[in-house]
Amino acid sequence: MVATSDGGRVTTIVNAPSPLPPHPHLYQIHTWAWLDELERAAGRPLKLRDVPDAEWDRLSGLSFDIVYLLGIWRRSLAGRHIFRTDAASFRVFDHALPGWTMESVIGSPFSIADYAPDPRIGTWDDIDQVRAKLHARGMRLILDFIPNHVGPDHGWITSHPDYLMQGSELDFQHKPSDFLLIEPDGKPPYFVARGRDPYFAPWADTAQIDYFSEKARAALVGVLKTIGSHCDGLRCDMAMLILNNVFSRTWAHLLVERAVPKGEFWSDAIAALPADFVWMAEVYWDMEAELQTLGFNYTYDKRLYDRLKAGNIPDIRGRLSADVTYQSHMARFLENHDEA
Repeated sequence: MVATSDGGRVTTIVNAPSPLPPHPHLYQIHTWAWLDELERAAGRPLKLRDVPDAEWDRLSGLSFDIVYLLGIWRRSLAGRHIFRTDAASFRVFDHALPGWTMESVIGSPFSIADYAPDPRIGTWDDIDQVRAKLHARGMRLILDFIPNHVGPDHGWITSHPDYLMQGSELDFQHKPSDFLLIEPDGKPPYFVARGRDPYFAPWADTAQIDYFSEKARAALVGVLKTIGSHCDGLRCDMAMLILNNVFSRTWAHLLVERAVPKGEFWSDAIAALPADFVWMAEVYWDMEAELQTLGFNYTYDKRLYDRLKAGNIPDIRGRLSADVTYQSHMARFLENHDEA
């Protein structure tokens, strides 16, 4: 391990750990909530750099190969405000955290204002130091990438609105809940679509990225290169939503007369980062094999999770009888963080 100083910034450099085993074990941490718990135990404020080494030793001792720190990015304050003022959400808060206060509602880790560490979590240097500590213990660090959308106060909303899906004023008047009304100073208003899964209502705290925009795609690859220099892999949220065929169907009403991109975004993104970078996709709708073909190392096995939960033995057996090569790239989990 070597520590170097560059204009006051300390950068910790370590050799990467040995190659991952065929079936690595991953430990997911909701970073903000975890830091809150550690703070209560320590009786003092803590950020990521202050996490005791004993915590990393504990995970290493449990034979985990990867630590996934969920929710380190700067959260959208506008997105947080939406939920702090949404009376329909209060019942959910009551169930999750009886006695909650406004400060308890911190906003969604999937509504991003910027791909930089949230001040509550720490800094890039803190991330680098944690990564070095994990490497020293033979583990890797995985972070989030939310490809489909950004928060409603992300810089692109005003600096690069062409990176985002937009509708007309008539679209807005027809379904105002599907759009964000953007009113820049001295310029006409415009209407940015809220991000969505085609089977559900739009996510209120998001703005949809336009994956038919080559400039938006290039900008996102640039974001990935920056993130990738600080971690060993990414868990990619709802990764199937940005496949060309899915995106075309979801946004057909706003993509009239626009040409489908020649290639898939994921092919370009995965090619832009090192070959040993770990890519894990949250994916549903039986699209796991397609994303594996595009280069993902691991894809969610939600089918097995649901079948285990239902307790249907023939269905479980059928799932486990699939091609072994295909199964070796499945991410199987004990708990899905956004489900009961």
